[in-house]
Amino acid sequence: MRTITTETKVFTFDELSEKAKEVARHHAREIELSDEWWANVYEAAATIGLKLEGFDLDRGREIHGELTEHVGPCITLIHANHGKDCDTYKLADKYQARLTAAVLGETDDWQELRESGNASDFADGFRRELLECYWHMLDRERDYLRSDEYVDERLRDDREFEVDGTRQGIDIDLQVIDGHVRVLGPE
Repeated sequence: MRTITTETKVFTFDELSEKAKEVARHHAREIELSDEWWANVYEAAATIGLKLEGFDLDRGREIHGELTEHVGPCITLIHANHGKDCDTYKLADKYQARLTAAVLGETDDWQELRESGNASDFADGFRRELLECYWHMLDRERDYLRSDEYVDERLRDDREFEVDGTRQGIDIDLQVIDGHVRVLGPE
């Protein structure tokens, strides 16, 4: 029997060449977005009375969800939990103003609500606009998770790489061709 011992030089992310950094970034991006990266956004929506049910940020550019609270309580929850610069806060302000004006008789909204016997059009408009805000949040979150800024910071956290940018001790098949990273399939 023989024992063969090998020695591998390992590098921190900042010690890698630019080509090797691209390999490391590509692999990290694949891992980051394979998890349920959207879970925090779903949880945040639930805290203000919105249940997100699905979304497509690519070709479909759509989002689905339902209000679990009436518009008034939902507005109150947004005001209590979101910052004034947040799009959802601005939307809540807009609908709060519409509700106040309707109650005070300053607009026809209240008359329309009373005559129709329900506020479904008003609530549906609020729901649609709120979903649009959350679609944009998801889109920004995905873009940030793919950004070099975020990925590089994650890769600097006590990780070691081989000279080609692959993680030390992790067998993956990546190849850089003309500056583009390619994942190799089984041969």
